[in-house]
Amino acid sequence: MAQLGAGKPDTERPFMEESVSIAICRLHDPSPEVISSAAWALSHLSTETAVTALIDLQKHPDPEVRQAVACCIGLRNRPEWVPILLDLMEDESEVVRDWATFELGSGEPIAAGQIHYADSPEIRDALRRRTEDPYEEARRESIWGLAKRKDSLGLKLLVEQLESGSWWSGDEDAGQEVLSLTIDTPVEELRTQLRRLLMTA
Repeated sequence: MAQLGAGKPDTERPFMEESVSIAICRLHDPSPEVISSAAWALSHLSTETAVTALIDLQKHPDPEVRQAVACCIGLRNRPEWVPILLDLMEDESEVVRDWATFELGSGEPIAAGQIHYADSPEIRDALRRRTEDPYEEARRESIWGLAKRKDSLGLKLLVEQLESGSWWSGDEDAGQEVLSLTIDTPVEELRTQLRRLLMTA
């Protein structure tokens, strides 16, 4: 149901209301697997009704369900978005922490070439805590999120990553985004410019 008409505008997708209604009903299914699948369907459908149902699942005992909440792009339109992700960034499941950190760390396009990053002392504190996460993917997401906000710790850790012998493509992507450079910028240039930026941060 989540894939019916995928790629089309919501107004052109078939059976949206029916799909959301069925998925919400299946949240009470006796099978945990069905409940998880229903949560993921709601996460992909992201209508107002779907998001409202998902918000009620942020404390669900199944980490797959909590991950579906963290991954719901439609949640960004709700005032509860930041508090929910801040809570999920402290989740016992490493995958849930990773996705919540990614969602909060990543910006959202607001215009051609412009991205808005939700930012506050609370958000930065949460991202800084994740820089010590035992799960590497969550650590990387937190570094990228901080660096994109021109945070000195994030910039420092990003430079260290790029100077190591095992940087990830995401490290390069974050550096290019921070500096507004093209994707073909040599990593040596990224390191140099990031060091300069760090000196003024």
